[in-house]
Amino acid sequence: MNFYQQLGFLVFGSRLKRLGETFINDVNKIYKSHNIQFDASWFPVFYILSEKGEVSIKEIADNLNVSHSAISQLITGLQQKDLIKSVV
Repeated sequence: MNFYQQLGFLVFGSRLKRLGETFINDVNKIYKSHNIQFDASWFPVFYILSEKGEVSIKEIADNLNVSHSAISQLITGLQQKDLIKSVV
């Protein structure tokens, strides 16, 4: 019996995380093959911005059920790439 079969449902979360990471990497390869300078992990933020316009980092974090810190770091990276602008 292999490791995953032995642990059964206990590894379900880690398998889903790995599957999600694989999916994101595959989507990024497609973007790259079409010379699209975009990262699939940015999509939720851009979608929220396209639907709501100006929103706070807290609102994005709450909508995506992600920590404020994680969204803040993502937003900072997008600002450095001049993909979004923030206002006070």
